[in-house]
Amino acid sequence: MKMILTAAVLIAFTTSASAKLGAFGLDEMIRKADIIVVGKVEALLPKTGAPTNATVRVTETLKGAPGETITLNVQPTWTCDVSEAKAGELILLVIWRDQKTGRNLIYGSGRGRMPIDEVNGKSYATFWPEVRMPPGVEIIAGPEPKFDFIRRANLANLKDHISRIMKETPNKAPEATR
Repeated sequence: MKMILTAAVLIAFTTSASAKLGAFGLDEMIRKADIIVVGKVEALLPKTGAPTNATVRVTETLKGAPGETITLNVQPTWTCDVSEAKAGELILLVIWRDQKTGRNLIYGSGRGRMPIDEVNGKSYATFWPEVRMPPGVEIIAGPEPKFDFIRRANLANLKDHISRIMKETPNKAPEATR
C-alpha cells in the first residue's frame, strides 16, 4: 500500500516533459547543409491527404549539386517539426540528406524552408525565430501580422552571405546528425 501511495504522489507531482527546438545560426545551417537552393514546388505527393513528398524545380543552386529537381521529404517527424511545402511556392531551401534513408529533409525541423515573396520590389525569405540571422542581413516584418515572431530576410543579403560562408569553408563535410 505504501508503494502505491508513493507512486501516486510521484505521478501527481511530476510535470510533463516537453521538447523544444533550440536556436541556431544561419552560418551553422550553411556549413552543415548538403544542399542549398532556390526552387519552385511543382508537385506534392500523395495528392490527397497530408503530403509526404514535394518535387522542387531548382532555379538556383547555392550549395551542392542537386540536379534540375529535388524530391524533398516534407512529413513532420516530431511535434515541433514545421516541415511542409505548398504547391507553386518559390522557396529558399536548406537541405540535409539522411545518410541512412537517402531522403532529402528540410534542415532544422522545417526551419530551412523559407518561402520567398516580394515587398516593395525586393525579394524576401520568410524565416522562423529559431534561425539567428547574421549582422548585415536586412530583416523586416513577416507576411502575417498575427505571427509577429515570424519575419523576413532580404534574399539578396542571404545569397551574398551564403556565398561568403561557402568561400570560407567550401569543402567542409556535413555533420552526420541535424
